[in-house]
Amino acid sequence: MRIILNYPENVPYLNAEHLDRVLTRHQKDGVRMCKGNFINMVRYAHADARLVTDNIKTIVSAGIATWDQLGFTSDDLEKRAREILLKEIKGMYAALEPDRCLSLEHGGQQNVKKIRTLVEFGIVTWEELGFTDDDLREAIRQMELRDARQHFSWITEYHARQIHIHIDIGTYTWEELGFTEGDLRKRLWEEKQKDKARREACIAEACQLFESLSDPDVSPEKKESSARCIRELAGCAYIRWDELPFIDAQVTERLDVARQVELQS
Repeated sequence: MRIILNYPENVPYLNAEHLDRVLTRHQKDGVRMCKGNFINMVRYAHADARLVTDNIKTIVSAGIATWDQLGFTSDDLEKRAREILLKEIKGMYAALEPDRCLSLEHGGQQNVKKIRTLVEFGIVTWEELGFTDDDLREAIRQMELRDARQHFSWITEYHARQIHIHIDIGTYTWEELGFTEGDLRKRLWEEKQKDKARREACIAEACQLFESLSDPDVSPEKKESSARCIRELAGCAYIRWDELPFIDAQVTERLDVARQVELQS
């Protein structure tokens, strides 16, 4: 935060009286700005509140304003910044509750790591936060339990392995999950059958589109669109080029032939 003094360009030098007026005006601006920032700190994230704290201290150190003029002290400033930090950390902990949308993969692990780091370096204490490391571990366990239940409805081999790992290390039990290992195997088989059906449908659609590239009744615009669709299908999660009875070069070749026919006509 800088205080910039703008002097009139047509004044070759500043006399003492003019300099006093300029400094007084900017001093008032600095005091007003510091007071406003102190009041509004409760709306800031901790990083911004820390920046405001450092800037106000710099202004006081530079003699632009005094603590008496500001109406609060350095301790008041630090206390408010700390209150904001504690509120922010408690918010991160509250976001770990199972009924929240936050997952361990998308923000949960970062929150846990940040909280533990702040405690480890003595920036805050568990007593100030109002919860313990055991509470944090339980919150993580509940999130793992919630995620496992959600994954059961659209289970993949990866998620099935993760569930087995957590069962083996005692994160949760089959009873807590609400389904059995047999249910998991059955659900995984059903999902594989669905994936197989989707893959077969994609292959059939790609083959149909490929054949349309040689159909004289299909417009050139439609053929261009079909070629794009084939490439999109071959790039999706269900099929690969090596599963199709043709390759990308053959798609390009048929398109080139269709373009030449169009030019000749």
